[in-house]
Amino acid sequence: MGFPMAKHLINSGYELIVAKHSNKQESLDRLNELEALGAIIKDNIIEVPIDTDLIISILPTDAEVRSVFINEEFHNNIKGNTVILEMTSCNSEIVMELEKYYLDKPVSGGVIGAVNGTLTILGSGDKEVYDNLIEILKVLGKNINYVGKLGAGKTLKSINQMMIAINTLGVIEGYYLAKEHGVDFDIMYNVIKDSSGNSYAFNRYLDRLILKPDLSLA
Repeated sequence: MGFPMAKHLINSGYELIVAKHSNKQESLDRLNELEALGAIIKDNIIEVPIDTDLIISILPTDAEVRSVFINEEFHNNIKGNTVILEMTSCNSEIVMELEKYYLDKPVSGGVIGAVNGTLTILGSGDKEVYDNLIEILKVLGKNINYVGKLGAGKTLKSINQMMIAINTLGVIEGYYLAKEHGVDFDIMYNVIKDSSGNSYAFNRYLDRLILKPDLSLA
């Protein structure tokens, strides 16, 4: 998700500094594309904070967030007025360990939302800092929300993920029950889409289950 988000920032006129984090060809190709668009490429993550006013991160898991931000060399290079904008769907407790001006802004919408610039952004932390970043956030998303104190954004994103997981399990159970009893899937879809059982998970996953029942729905 970070790659299309980075391109939106460059295309909107922001100066971008990007850290190399992998020697995989896909990552190198993305770095080359960003550099061609005007990004400055650093070989090490600890170089990124130098002369940087805003640090934006969107990382895979809690472990990567800790490895980047709970890092003495990284913090030694952060200026006193630098804002850290952390957009990973990680544990809310992690953000509580970090800097005063850390803003917690997890996102929802997946890669498609990142590509289209239509992400839902859940902001929490210092309200004044949040307000000052609205124009940048509008580059990355459409549904932008301030949800309260530091950590609240991560908590609300966790609630969202919990609810979509519960809905997805319901779709899977419904699919196998329909299959077991010989219910026509087209009829099932047409009935449920206009009924109270309809949901984002139902519309996204039922067809995928029908086409390939053993696939991962991640």
